[in-house]
Amino acid sequence: MSNVQMSSERMLTDRLSRELMLLLQDRLSGQEVRIHRACAWAQDHPDAWSEAVERFRAAAAPAGGEGVVRALMPLFPVFGVQLRSEDENAAFWAAYIEVLGDLSPAVLARGVSAYLAKPDSNFFPRPGPLRACCLAEPWAGYELLSLFREVEAYRAGRSRFQSGIDAYRRHLARHAENGTKSEHITKA
Repeated sequence: MSNVQMSSERMLTDRLSRELMLLLQDRLSGQEVRIHRACAWAQDHPDAWSEAVERFRAAAAPAGGEGVVRALMPLFPVFGVQLRSEDENAAFWAAYIEVLGDLSPAVLARGVSAYLAKPDSNFFPRPGPLRACCLAEPWAGYELLSLFREVEAYRAGRSRFQSGIDAYRRHLARHAENGTKSEHITKA
């Protein structure tokens, strides 16, 4: 993983509680269990939850024109690109912004790094091939954003996992009454 990739991924995860990230990224538990645990965490830490959701949404938001320009400007000296007139600048950036503007900054940075690492990257990347590099690997942030949305839906009472999470909650309550620990509790 390149430094650009690591810094963009770290930028995202550093902003979230380490504990919350561990709950959301737990691959041993099913999605229902992860959603339930995140709901419980959100209930215990409402301010931190709100801040985490807002920061994560901001990190996963489309880069837009400014983000595309910021991601590609460091490539100009690498590939010796020089724009000449304002019309050429406008046309050049319009094509890149149209094709890449909907990607998050983290995905865009990862794609730029992937393009630079390719042995045949001798020229400034065209928008289409650069987009393909960006989307070659799924970004874990999109899965986490989906989990955030599910937790928010659950908290609002409209989750597709509502009945399963309620059953899990009853399971935990039974263990608490009996004085035993669930295997999920000991893992958390």
